Amino acid sequence: MPRVNIATIEGYFDSIGWKYRRYDDDTVITGVAVRTPHGRIHNLRLEVVKSRHWVSIHFYLLAGFGAENIRPILLFLNQLNREVHLFQYVIADRSVLLQIDIPANHLSEEVFTSYLENGTKLAGQSVFELSTLVASPSVAKLVDGVSAAELGEHSLGTDRRTSDLDDFEMEANLIS
Repeated sequence: MPRVNIATIEGYFDSIGWKYRRYDDDTVITGVAVRTPHGRIHNLRLEVVKSRHWVSIHFYLLAGFGAENIRPILLFLNQLNREVHLFQYVIADRSVLLQIDIPANHLSEEVFTSYLENGTKLAGQSVFELSTLVASPSVAKLVDGVSAAELGEHSLGTDRRTSDLDDFEMEANLIS
């Protein structure tokens, strides 16, 4: 299988007709429109990062949540991570991301497109749940009331680029 580089990722986006922007030699940024279970459309930032052995796709689900929401968000994401396979929910610089890491040597256009489609569907469900959790103190209190011991351990992640991208204007792509 040929070596994957950022031009390969750009080619995948070109072939499906998505607009994107190269952020640096290892990162492509775009947007995606996701539909919640209730039909509402959310435009999310999507980032694809190529490292030596991995291609990571990040859907930015929720940005800039307050400190008062950290505990219920962590508990909720921990539960989601127990239920979802291949994708993982992470927190980076006060943002919630849905992330998939694909081995670069297994990447093809078909695999990439499949993960975009599945990630978009999962992001639509997740963004609705997270928005409800943050907007409704009673929901947050309910989630916070669940025993941390029952849900297991959780951890925080960081992403130094989040603040660099705050002014990025993106096109929202829609998977048909």
